[in-house]
Amino acid sequence: MGIISLSLDETSEQKIDEIQRTGSFNGRSELIRTAISNLHQDMKLREKLEGKLNAVIVVRHPHSKEHDVARTFHEYDKILNTQLHSKLEEGKCLEVLHTEGSANRIMELYNELEGSKSTESVTILPQN
Repeated sequence: MGIISLSLDETSEQKIDEIQRTGSFNGRSELIRTAISNLHQDMKLREKLEGKLNAVIVVRHPHSKEHDVARTFHEYDKILNTQLHSKLEEGKCLEVLHTEGSANRIMELYNELEGSKSTESVTILPQN
């Protein structure tokens, strides 16, 4: 088994320790291997999406980044059917988007949001 060096910020390290304490992982390495496996499986499932697609995308972001996130939404307004915005505690916002259009275009939106420094978490739930 290979060994890699990994740099983490304090918040990520705290999250790993919390998951390890509350989960059934024997150590950080097992937790990280499981996380990588789950992410890889999710990516493989998303690669299979094609044709016309209905999907729900859930986005959490800091309220201070609301304008940046909204700008991204406007770039994809042709595939956005519904948008629900909720303010959460601690200066966070939650966006629920119902999208309909080509799988490629919906995945472009998802990837842009997921890779954005303005979002904290992004989840896609294909509906067909």
